[in-house]
Amino acid sequence: PAGRRVRWQGGEAFADLARAPLETVAASELNLGDIIALHASDVVPADARLLLADVLEVDESTLTGESLPVAKGTGPVPGAPLAERTCMVYEGSTVLAGRGFAVVVATGATTEAGRAAMAAGAGAPPAGVPAPLAGPAPASVPASGPGGRAGAGAARVGGAPAGQGMGS
Repeated sequence: PAGRRVRWQGGEAFADLARAPLETVAASELNLGDIIALHASDVVPADARLLLADVLEVDESTLTGESLPVAKGTGPVPGAPLAERTCMVYEGSTVLAGRGFAVVVATGATTEAGRAAMAAGAGAPPAGVPAPLAGPAPASVPASGPGGRAGAGAARVGGAPAGQGMGS
């Protein structure tokens, strides 16, 4: 994924981040300490600590298995388990709503997703909400054929023409 790195001068207040110029860079070009901008539909390019968050919600299901969006904020949560670190965003998760700015704390194999993939002996998992939808679901495609024929057959048994069965 790519990220929007903020060209921010260290002497400026965090409130000025929204007016700072952005540059789109590959996730592999991000460095520790870079500040990234996050908006709805972004795939988070690196693990980062939130500096500002405005109604920010993130899908972390690829990392934590949590099925609901996680509301994010800037308050520290020392010692919290991964799924409860609301002041952090993680590489590969997807921003669902809001916006925010965060400072990069880990990239590549040192991210939570990278470490999990290494521990499992696999490469990095596909990132973002669309990743599971990228390919067909082989188990569900063949099942639709017999199910459709059964519905049409049920309609014919009742005397209705084919195409006027179930839900027509």
